[in-house]
Amino acid sequence: TFTGVHTVVFLFSRRLSGRPSVFGPVTPELFPSVDNIQTLKFPTISTILNRTMRPESALVLQRWQEKKKREMGEEGFAAYLQGIKSMGRGVHSAIHYRLLNGVFAAELPHEISNYCQSVRHILDGVTLRCVELDCLHAELRYRGRLDSIVLLGPSQEACVTEWKSVHEAKRVTSIEKTYDAPVQLAAYIGAYNSNRPPGVEQFSCLGRGVFDTRMAALPTFILPPTSAESYIYTWLACLLSCVAINMNPKCTDSFLQIKRGMLVYVYADGYPADRLVLSPNDLEYYWDLWCQRVEDYYAKVSEEICGLRISLYRCNNQLKLCLLVHFLFRKKI
Repeated sequence: TFTGVHTVVFLFSRRLSGRPSVFGPVTPELFPSVDNIQTLKFPTISTILNRTMRPESALVLQRWQEKKKREMGEEGFAAYLQGIKSMGRGVHSAIHYRLLNGVFAAELPHEISNYCQSVRHILDGVTLRCVELDCLHAELRYRGRLDSIVLLGPSQEACVTEWKSVHEAKRVTSIEKTYDAPVQLAAYIGAYNSNRPPGVEQFSCLGRGVFDTRMAALPTFILPPTSAESYIYTWLACLLSCVAINMNPKCTDSFLQIKRGMLVYVYADGYPADRLVLSPNDLEYYWDLWCQRVEDYYAKVSEEICGLRISLYRCNNQLKLCLLVHFLFRKKI
């Protein structure tokens, strides 16, 4: 009992019955066993997107890579890509520092300061709720780490935001120029919302409890009483890394349902960043695309496993034949 009230401890998830909603579950269902949640084996959102890239997008990427290799050579191009990744990490760190502290770091490299100048007007109009949160979708079997959750505009609506640094002289002013970024954003939001207790806008940290040797010291949370009962949820996300939002030191508020997303494109030359806000209807559209990509990914994985098994079967048969010939040859001698 807890304060005299019987509590029910269980893991919540949703069995696969059609595609789940991007806005999270409606009713909880018991997950059959902790053993069935193999979160560490879930592919990342980036892995799924890369493995299921549309042919036209793959062609654009290939042509760009070939062009750069002709200009820079193989080694130069590899160094260029490494520099882009390093720059992207630096920009993200600077933005996260600004979100957490209200100001940019005192000393920034010149190349990073241009990006900061680009995004300053957008950062001034948002309120931080969380940065760098790990999330997963137990039903669709994927995981990822979203950039940040902010409150947007006068309505202060919660919004998952992806900060994209643009290193070349181009502008991203429409959704058509964003490639798979909206699909990626919908994937993060769907994963985040899937771990929110159904019908609950927010709840507070209760503490830690031990319910099973495999679940020792996982954070647990209590919901407001309903029908004279309280239910304690153990987040599926905690099974991955114990980074439930109320336990994350970089988070400043309770678990909110997310119905909007925002893509922010930050420019290297300091030009004012462009932002694209995705409405609930937009998210549902891109969520459907994402669910299809997940299905395509696992179909590919199944085909590869099947092909590997066939290859192993053939090799095994060939090995058996070789051993038989060897045995017969030795016996004949």
